[in-house]
Amino acid sequence: MNPSEYEKMKEDLKALNLEEKQKLVKDAQIEEAMQKLRDEIDEQIQKNEELKTKYKSTKADLHKTGFLKSEQLKANLKQYHRTKELSPIWTKMRATLSSSSARLILQKLQKRN
Repeated sequence: MNPSEYEKMKEDLKALNLEEKQKLVKDAQIEEAMQKLRDEIDEQIQKNEELKTKYKSTKADLHKTGFLKSEQLKANLKQYHRTKELSPIWTKMRATLSSSSARLILQKLQKRN
């Protein structure tokens, strides 16, 4: 092998070694970027799971609240209808009591005189 070929091969080998080192650096950078993306994805998955759990809890609470409001409205409606039914009876009783009370007062006044 002549010296010029040897020098050329030596330079080619250096270039290949340099290229290999550059590829390794680039691969390391790519791997680092990929790991960062994986970490971000894992973080997002965790946040989504937390939000999903919170959503389910909130949905259950809303359902419970809606049910309780519905039951409260039903109870209020029943009470309204009972009051409406009893109102004439109470009016008659008050009138009777008022007239009875008035009679008693008149009787007491008459007895005093």
